[in-house]
Amino acid sequence: MANGESEGRKVFNYCVSFIDLLGQRNAAKGKGLLPCISSEAEDKAFRKILLDNIGGILELQRDVEEMGSVLSPDPNSPLRESLSDEERIAWDDLQRKSVNTQYWSDGFVKYACLGNPEIKCPVNGVFEIFCTAGYFCLLGLVRHRPVRGGN
Repeated sequence: MANGESEGRKVFNYCVSFIDLLGQRNAAKGKGLLPCISSEAEDKAFRKILLDNIGGILELQRDVEEMGSVLSPDPNSPLRESLSDEERIAWDDLQRKSVNTQYWSDGFVKYACLGNPEIKCPVNGVFEIFCTAGYFCLLGLVRHRPVRGGN
């Protein structure tokens, strides 16, 4: 950059959703990091705590990844295969989305930039984010591991 010039900054809108497991703080309350295990009963109790707490978090993260792959367009779909080469290029451009996921503790954030010039149809990212949020609200109730979140 030349003297006196500054890099241009651009501001965009984002669609953001955060989801986390309810009750994790209470479930881990009073538990040490690694207890002294001197009996089989203590070992069994510790494994249950791990399964209830860490297992739920790992299950949530695994499900987020699976949901993302389910919502990704199929490159071998019959509809796409029936298109000409030129139409396939346009189809692929319209299907492209840029949704990112960040994990923390017992939750995650999904977000998409709505002003990315490389994304022709930003509503695809919004759709994925809203589908993911709704899916985890229902899945949490079914599994008796409710979540909270916001978009």
